[in-house]
Amino acid sequence: MQNGYWVLGAPIGYKSETQSDHGKILVRDEPVASILADAMTRYATGRLASQMEVKRFLDANPIFAKSRTTKLHQSRIADLFSRPIYAGYLKHENWGLNLIPAKHEPLISYETCLAIQKRGRGHRLRADQQGPE
Repeated sequence: MQNGYWVLGAPIGYKSETQSDHGKILVRDEPVASILADAMTRYATGRLASQMEVKRFLDANPIFAKSRTTKLHQSRIADLFSRPIYAGYLKHENWGLNLIPAKHEPLISYETCLAIQKRGRGHRLRADQQGPE
């Protein structure tokens, strides 16, 4: 992981793939990756007002819902939103790793990741900061 490679099970939206120039690396698992990135961006911009709305948005998408074997609980949304892996950074507190630049393609920008985390801590968006409906 110190070299920027995720060594654990692939998170939702990614799959592990062996590539000649990298070895095993995370790659986007489409179309799930794009659906998840859209949900995260909508939450960051306020188009989805709560994590429960994110859950409903994802559950309503038949492609996303079909891709999972387990039900997506609201607590799982909070877990997904707290992971910088989606912004192209690796973190594993038990191993003393914090925000290592990753080799895989991010689903969202780091700025979007920060906006998600800020909203998760209870910061509300002003009306002029919210995205279009």
